[in-house]
Amino acid sequence: LVVMKKIFKIILVFVGLFIFQNCSHHIDDKPLDIYLDNTSNEDIRFIFYFVQFEQKEIPMHYTSFLLKKHKVNISNGAIRTFDFKRNTYITIKIWKQSTIKRFSWEEIQQNHICDKKYRLTLDDIRNMNYTIIYDGN
Repeated sequence: LVVMKKIFKIILVFVGLFIFQNCSHHIDDKPLDIYLDNTSNEDIRFIFYFVQFEQKEIPMHYTSFLLKKHKVNISNGAIRTFDFKRNTYITIKIWKQSTIKRFSWEEIQQNHICDKKYRLTLDDIRNMNYTIIYDGN
């Protein structure tokens, strides 16, 4: 019985160490507020993602709408510093309303038409003061 108690204590110590060691890399995992500021004179559609889409097409309902001269928190706390450690960069694609009117969504996808594409690391976003400014160029 004494031997079983010692074995149980040793197992508990190892389990506790494993749990704390496993969580240690998440200590600096803070939610981020990342903004997209549309300073252009057009409404836009945008999408952001961490990994490349395996599919060739992005359904339009995956995109978000942003009015001209408006700013939005694209992350809303859902993006964390740990996301950048796993994926290193975030991709943001932007389409102007005039582009969407000029081409069908299928043409945009087939021909890889995009008005602006950002590929940003966490350091890039920090250097931008957590605000990506889209000015239409």
